Amino acid sequence: MKKQKINEIILLAAYYIGIAWLVIQFELGYISSIILFFGLPAFYLNLRKRKMFANNILIALVVGIPMTFAMNYIGTISGAWLESSFIEIRVLRAFPIESIIWGILFCLFMISSYKYFFANNTEGPIFFVSLRKRFGVVTMIMLVVGMALLSTVLFIPSAFLFTMPMFLLIIIGFLAIPATMFFLPHPKWLSVSTLHGLYLLVLGTIYEYAAVTTGQWVFPGTYLKVFRILGASIPVEELIWWLLAPIAFVGLYKYYFEKDIEGEM
Repeated sequence: MKKQKINEIILLAAYYIGIAWLVIQFELGYISSIILFFGLPAFYLNLRKRKMFANNILIALVVGIPMTFAMNYIGTISGAWLESSFIEIRVLRAFPIESIIWGILFCLFMISSYKYFFANNTEGPIFFVSLRKRFGVVTMIMLVVGMALLSTVLFIPSAFLFTMPMFLLIIIGFLAIPATMFFLPHPKWLSVSTLHGLYLLVLGTIYEYAAVTTGQWVFPGTYLKVFRILGASIPVEELIWWLLAPIAFVGLYKYYFEKDIEGEM
């Protein structure tokens, strides 16, 4: 990695610390926070490498919207997490509509940071043919797991549901299982994806501290362990999520959208 990229990685982390102080000091809201933490950095990275912007936006929309609906609906209904809302419009009477903006901007930041800092491939058009070729076992397993989690929150009584480690089950179903299926046949993808995940874990922890401190995120469910970080209560599952989400996302991107150098889809 070039020295310039390393410097930018450090500067981005410093930016996150500064924004966290700003959000807490002035008690900025949910929308302001996600724009500052994810929107502006993603815009900067795409400005630095403009030819990847169109692809990144498209991937963020294609992945971010359905995943936000699935994960946030299950997470909110099960009490794994709750989000504040300024607009007070709840999608499906569950998660706030601002969560859709969160999902899109976060996915845009994930794909932009991966491509800009960690990917070595030359940017080109997205090859959607892979969606047709690979709409097989992996995709079907992901759909089955999603439906199983959805059935859990819909049909299990709330009194029992809130005693279950739903956050952990969401991580396993939406992140760990797909990531395993993506990387098992392509282990060479894992090293750089893990570096990206570790970096976003650092940034995500900074963001999480600001969000929890200002009441944007609340965790009322059952967890393996809850850490107290400078007065903020953050479940260990949330930290695992910040590590695995970028790893699974990069695996999904490479599996479905990126054309292999040798032409394999």
